Amino acid sequence: MLGILSQGKPKVNVAQQSAEKVRILVADDDPAILALYRDVLGRGGEKDPARSEMASLEADLFGEGGPEETRGGITSQFELTSCSQGEEAVEEVRRACDEERPFAMAFLDVRMPPGINGVQTAEKIRSLDSDVQIAIVTGYSDINPAEIERRVPPPDRLLYVQKPIHLFEISQFASTLAARWWAERQLRQVNRDLESIVDLRTAELRKTNEELKKEIAERLRAEEESRRLETQMLQAQKLESLGVLAGGIAHDFNNLLMTILGNADLALMDVEPISPVRNCIQEIASAGRRAAELSAQMLAYSGRGKFVIEPIDLSATVREMVNLLDISISKKVKPELQLAENLPQIRGDSTQIRQIVMNLVTNASEAIGGSEGTIHISTGTTTCDENYFSQADFDSPLPEGRYVFLEVTDTGCGMDEDVQTKIFDPFFTTKFTGRGLGMAAVLGIVRAHNGAIHVYSRPGRGTTFRVLFPQAEEAAAAAAPQPRETSDWHFDGTVLLAEDEEQVRSVAKRMLERMGLNVLTARDGREAVDLFQETADRVSLVLLDLTMPRMDGDQAMEEIHRIRPDVRAILASGYSEQETAKRFAEKGFCGFIQKPYTMDKLVAEMKRALGPH
Repeated sequence: MLGILSQGKPKVNVAQQSAEKVRILVADDDPAILALYRDVLGRGGEKDPARSEMASLEADLFGEGGPEETRGGITSQFELTSCSQGEEAVEEVRRACDEERPFAMAFLDVRMPPGINGVQTAEKIRSLDSDVQIAIVTGYSDINPAEIERRVPPPDRLLYVQKPIHLFEISQFASTLAARWWAERQLRQVNRDLESIVDLRTAELRKTNEELKKEIAERLRAEEESRRLETQMLQAQKLESLGVLAGGIAHDFNNLLMTILGNADLALMDVEPISPVRNCIQEIASAGRRAAELSAQMLAYSGRGKFVIEPIDLSATVREMVNLLDISISKKVKPELQLAENLPQIRGDSTQIRQIVMNLVTNASEAIGGSEGTIHISTGTTTCDENYFSQADFDSPLPEGRYVFLEVTDTGCGMDEDVQTKIFDPFFTTKFTGRGLGMAAVLGIVRAHNGAIHVYSRPGRGTTFRVLFPQAEEAAAAAAPQPRETSDWHFDGTVLLAEDEEQVRSVAKRMLERMGLNVLTARDGREAVDLFQETADRVSLVLLDLTMPRMDGDQAMEEIHRIRPDVRAILASGYSEQETAKRFAEKGFCGFIQKPYTMDKLVAEMKRALGPH
């Protein structure tokens, strides 16, 4: 403690106490004794070695500046209060405590009739002030020190003085005990100051600690958000890459299917109805159409599928599919419907929306397997915020607001987190006979409809898929159904056909010739422009593939329009019309046909392009 105090710690300010006299209380029923105390303690005194030693100790503890009456060992000028009865002494101590001017010590006579005796007085005083030094003064030998110490603790603040008392003893006791009282008081003040400093520093450290905890928590949240955004970005990049891959595969696949289906159509037109090969050709055509459906699913995943946008009542769409769903799922699985009435419409392709419903329900049935279970299908509206969309499987920001939802919940086996990260990948499947395109197509269709999909699943707890679609701002009239075109249509004129795939170019040429048209062929856009330059006056229509070497179809169209602005042109592509609509609308194309196309589809498009304008 001495070291701490000497190294710059705050010292006790004793200036105020230095100006005050040390207070001493005397209680004795003998007026002569009271006069003796006043005579000894009320006037100055001489040097006292005992008090000099205490003053030296005080100086070591607190430095110079202690109370003048004890500094340097000079006998004090005490402030003396005298009482003849114990009750008076108790009241004086009570008043002193209230005024915050406590007594340093009290001389108490052991016998003070007719009131309480000195021991009882000491008990009451000690209960009021635990620091006061008490001297029990007695001329009797029958007192029991152990009993008194028990009643008036602590013993180190209790002194016994035997009568007759000498003047020197009074002075020595008063000076020594007052110095001790003062030193203890100063020490307590130092301790209180230190405690205040410790409390202050503790509060500062606690505040700093809370701020540090808050900062750490914020950093952890920021790191978690950064990891989440990084994971979401990587997932978006993966889906985008897979979408590009799936779209490219579907595009090339459609070129191959164009050759198969086109040749099958031409063969069926040439084969007699009773020919034994007719059934074989029809099977080839049927297989080609099923392959085209797979290609459409890959295009749907890539967001480049074919869509006919119209207002859709999602509840009505699901309700119309009930019978189809019943025969598509296991007999042990019970479907439950909870479809909202007066549901706001969405804008989308009804065929693609039905595919979402079918794929989700089929997936739910397969998750239940051969066990009994339930598939719960519900529709409704919900309000979505940014936080919700951040958890959904979608790679583009969506506006907050009201959305129409389709929710499919099963009681099947559920999925772990690893499977959930892969369920929308093309060709990923947990089924031995699966192709892994169903859920990929669902995600592609949802993305193309500017929606979002959220998956909730735990192993053994089942799975819930929630698909969100933006509400339609206004209902538009549904497109009138188009009548089926027949291939018994004949045209006159010349068509310029530009197609880089030789097999597709060959079958398309023969289909056009079957319609009665003359066909000029080019292997790329540059060759088509050069050929049109030579034959512009007799070409009735140009049929251009979108993607070709040297010059694409839209670039070739710009050059052809410079040569002859009024020429009509049709754009062909393995991608959907919605994917290429902006490009061919701006370039002056009057029609679009998606590969693989059949003879009927080509006839219908040629009729629209070559009809009256």
